[in-house]
Amino acid sequence: MQFGNFQIDAVEDGRFGLDGGAMFGIVPRPLWSRKAPPDEANRIELALRCLLVRGEGRVILIDNGMGEQWDEKGRQQFALSRKPIPGLEASLAAKGVHRHDVTDMFFTHLHFDHAGGTVQPDGSLTFPNAMHHLQASNWHLAHHPSPKDAGSFRPCDRAGLVAGENLTLYDGPWQLTEGFDVLLSDGHTTGMQLPRIRAGGETFVYCADLIPTSAHVHLPWVMGYDRSPVETTAEKQAVLEEAVAKGWILVFEHDPGMDACRVIQDERGRFRPGEVVDLGGHGRTWPEAQVP
Repeated sequence: MQFGNFQIDAVEDGRFGLDGGAMFGIVPRPLWSRKAPPDEANRIELALRCLLVRGEGRVILIDNGMGEQWDEKGRQQFALSRKPIPGLEASLAAKGVHRHDVTDMFFTHLHFDHAGGTVQPDGSLTFPNAMHHLQASNWHLAHHPSPKDAGSFRPCDRAGLVAGENLTLYDGPWQLTEGFDVLLSDGHTTGMQLPRIRAGGETFVYCADLIPTSAHVHLPWVMGYDRSPVETTAEKQAVLEEAVAKGWILVFEHDPGMDACRVIQDERGRFRPGEVVDLGGHGRTWPEAQVP
């Protein structure tokens, strides 16, 4: 979809599954399961929704899904599927973009479901002509993770990235181009960066794992995966308050049923999904966004 100087489209790398309890932290199963019905292994279906942004002479890809460096055990563990939704390269091709066309590979962070498509199975970079962008603190954490973080970072997802050559590391806020800057977040993982795109009178924020699905718009609903749930909640509140006040559009990386939406507050002051915004993603499989 065209917004001012930018063409903004959702592109997907398929679907996968994570434990519903981990995705909703301390929220009781009878509540979250009404929104996201689990399978027999207690996994809920999640999207691998990346964002393609074209304009100002750039082809920008935000996150790159899980990629192809998975054995059959890993595919089964995470219920990784590319049917009927194709992988990322096919999704890009449907928008007229080849992986060699990408000029900027923007990482929100290096967890395997956000950066798993960085490297091809043969060890070459998937986006060889792109500058890759990441916060330095997340790069450091990926190399020196705590025991809690270790399972989320895979060395194969950063192989071939060299700071100063095909990787630019940042220490704080920065701007990629006019109308494209970042918000910083540390509650989910150290040094997560959320792209904020101002175009055509609209502001888009790609929420990554700060607000991974529309259900997580409800302020107390945070993930068990977060390094600091209290910090996540405070960061969420700040973004949600701005989104309500300024009419921002929030883009959800993992919601299989909704690309993006605006946010409203109800009569009790609770944040809720409002107007749904379709960015060309796949499927509408979850029930209407709701919280108790």
